[in-house]
Amino acid sequence: GDTALHLAASGGHEEVVKVLLEAGSSATEENADGYTAIHLAAKDGHVKVLQTLYSAVFWSITSIKTGMTALHVAASCGQTEFVQEMLTQLPATISSERPGDTSLSDDYGFTPLHLAAESGHEGVVRVLLNSSGVQ
Repeated sequence: GDTALHLAASGGHEEVVKVLLEAGSSATEENADGYTAIHLAAKDGHVKVLQTLYSAVFWSITSIKTGMTALHVAASCGQTEFVQEMLTQLPATISSERPGDTSLSDDYGFTPLHLAAESGHEGVVRVLLNSSGVQ
């Protein structure tokens, strides 16, 4: 099931996300679908929640169940603004261990670009192609 943090992130309630994190909620806990709070924010395109969760710890979350990062989820859901924000917030040099690495594959071998293209999300494809390191 979803935790309170999952619900707050999914609903775009960045202030509630802040309070829950300060109270000790786990940002790494996955729901039954393998999503963490940042994955759910990515799915629904909540940029303010992304900004709230922005830190090395939260960016490094890859789903144990799917191998997807928040960038994979946002790309597959057509969340152009969220993808742009992720790529803008990340350092210029991204290692393959960082989920903002646009060439990082999920458990099925798909990169964020593959997922965006497969789903027909032209805006996300353009953003990814304009970023460095896209494969």
